[in-house]
Amino acid sequence: MPAPMPDPTPAPETRKSTSPTPGMTLRVYTVDRDGTVTQDTGTRRVTPNNAPPPVSSRPPLCACSRCAGNSAAP
Repeated sequence: MPAPMPDPTPAPETRKSTSPTPGMTLRVYTVDRDGTVTQDTGTRRVTPNNAPPPVSSRPPLCACSRCAGNSAAP
């Protein structure tokens, strides 16, 4: 029978954040292949990155009917 998972209740300092900054709090721990927690490193606060997404190195898709999978116009 696998070991029980850690308590999902947030740590007291993260229960009700009054911080106006957006973000996400994650509980970080390591488990072995049987599901037993081997290392619990606590919580981490992740703030969003306001930078634009990276530019793709892929060229734009072809818009012709053959490449787009559309049927050819009669």
